[in-house]
Amino acid sequence: MLSGQRQWCVIEADCVELMRLLPDSSVAHVIADPPYSAEVHARSIRRTYLPDVADQPCRRTRSYEFGFAPLTRSLARALTRHYFRVSARWVIAFSDCETADWWRSEFGDSYVRQLVWVKDRAMPQISGDRPGSRWESMMLGHAPGRKRWNARPDGGDGNVWQYPVVANCSGHRQDRIHTAQKPLDLMLDLLESFTDPGDIILDSHAGSGTTGVAALRLGRRCILIEQKPEYAQLCIDRMKAEDQNQDVHHYRAGQTALWQK
Repeated sequence: MLSGQRQWCVIEADCVELMRLLPDSSVAHVIADPPYSAEVHARSIRRTYLPDVADQPCRRTRSYEFGFAPLTRSLARALTRHYFRVSARWVIAFSDCETADWWRSEFGDSYVRQLVWVKDRAMPQISGDRPGSRWESMMLGHAPGRKRWNARPDGGDGNVWQYPVVANCSGHRQDRIHTAQKPLDLMLDLLESFTDPGDIILDSHAGSGTTGVAALRLGRRCILIEQKPEYAQLCIDRMKAEDQNQDVHHYRAGQTALWQK
């Protein structure tokens, strides 16, 4: 898939079916954002927004659908089996707190540690009857063999990453291009911490392609798998835009970059 010097590829496919075709230890790492629990999907159906931009009146309530099915235990099991078969080193799977125990169990002896993403600017609990969820898990595992990551020489790095969510706020309605989009700065930090230049990274649920953008910026290579055609095309456009030092909105508008790689 990444023969020669090709830096990236996007494949529109069911990730479980495609990973069956990959050889053992064929990628250096798996960093993926699989679906979250049914509970997360259920509580995200209706949301109320405060004034934001001209086309969004005060307290307007609207449907908020993720556009894909929630995680099941059987899917978590199938993904884990393939993740640790195709990866030679690290595996990171994003998770909501409700399904973190599933991943911990499925990782088995390959489990290393639970990482935490503290979400600045996270959505408040609109009902006001309970605390809002301001963090997500990142389950960390490793294939058999010696572990190594790019920590500071003094070993002082911890397992908590703090970055703001990607949201349509303060009039910046083009910032968010996917319902489950992860912050680019977070992905850059994770890739710098756990991967090395030239490594091939597999993302089984590419979404908007943020993992791929981070990989290109850091000199890594990536395989992005996305089942939904519109998101697969978004990944392709975003990667092409990154190749031309543009954002995807300017690329899709046909604008030409001042300089290219």
